[in-house]
Amino acid sequence: MTREVIKEHERKLLIKRLFPTPLAGYEHTLVLFKICRELGDQYCLTFDEKGYTADYKPFDSEEVIDRAVRLLTDDRLPSYVEKYKEKLARSDFRGKYHSFDHKTKSLKLESVWEKIEARLNEFFEEFGKDGVAVLRAIWEANVNLDKKWNNYYIVYALAKKYGLRKGYRSILDNLRIFPRMHEPIRYIKSNRGVDIQIPDELIPLVEIVLQRLDS
Repeated sequence: MTREVIKEHERKLLIKRLFPTPLAGYEHTLVLFKICRELGDQYCLTFDEKGYTADYKPFDSEEVIDRAVRLLTDDRLPSYVEKYKEKLARSDFRGKYHSFDHKTKSLKLESVWEKIEARLNEFFEEFGKDGVAVLRAIWEANVNLDKKWNNYYIVYALAKKYGLRKGYRSILDNLRIFPRMHEPIRYIKSNRGVDIQIPDELIPLVEIVLQRLDS
């Protein structure tokens, strides 16, 4: 894939993460739909301000998102993030080309990957092959097996397969205490169990790190 294709894919991840999913008739979700109309998108202009045609057919949400991604280029996106910052999700984003801090509600057209990778290098220095086994297991569960929820024991079993000897819990705890914007994983406890997840925008970085360790 070209750089621009990769960048557009990441921008779609960002926009879907931050903005509400557009649903016709639900005012609080219509930010992307309104932006598309403001920017003259012909598809969105065929619907009324609530997202319906004259015969009450709703817009297609994925179509609106795709059009928003094409319209919200990097030169436009920061101003719309600022304009609608009170509508955005309370979620961080750490991509190769875009970074969003939900606490400051600031979007930067730059990457924190170098800092994440530096922190991972410190992590590997401390935990060695056991740390590599756990990170590889998290990647395997998230990407190849699509097991992103209630996967604590799945990751543990995979880590043992990849050579983990001991210290699973302390290794996970160390991954959780990275500085917030430099965390390579999300660790979420809920009633259903424990979710150990690599955010979608960081999967390419983790793949790069693991490939480097293999070489």
